[in-house]
Amino acid sequence: TAADLIADHYAGDTDAARGLLDVVKTRDKERPGRNSAEETDLAADLAHFLACFARLGVRALAKELDPFFRHRHSDVCGSALEAAEKLRSKDLIDPLIQVLAEAEKMKAWKPDSGSGAGTVDDRKGLLMSGAQSAMEATTRQKHANSQAWKKWWDANRASFKAPD
Repeated sequence: TAADLIADHYAGDTDAARGLLDVVKTRDKERPGRNSAEETDLAADLAHFLACFARLGVRALAKELDPFFRHRHSDVCGSALEAAEKLRSKDLIDPLIQVLAEAEKMKAWKPDSGSGAGTVDDRKGLLMSGAQSAMEATTRQKHANSQAWKKWWDANRASFKAPD
């Protein structure tokens, strides 16, 4: 795809990264029919564009991922969280702590077996593991929950240097 070509040939290019983000934001305004093939394709495209954005490695624009951590489609959330893990930007620690805290508060429920629908448990797990992985990759730290992460970040924010 064009996004792959951009990711393959413009590593580190801020304008290319901004261009991909603009495409994601513009396409995200589309509202195809719920549970339609077009909606599934749109979610897959957005997730792919975010993965290509991460491959560009432009850490300075990482903060732009924040709104996609809570996207209506889990695939897009997952791709945004994976991008955060790859970019390892300290600018994302506060938003990731918030995502983790929100996920910890999600109530669990299970649909009737065989429904094939994603569950709150699926989304909760995706958000929790994705936020944890991104913060661990960025900080080289491991903490049990959002409160522990917040406590550590409050104590270390000023002196923290993201790994190269």
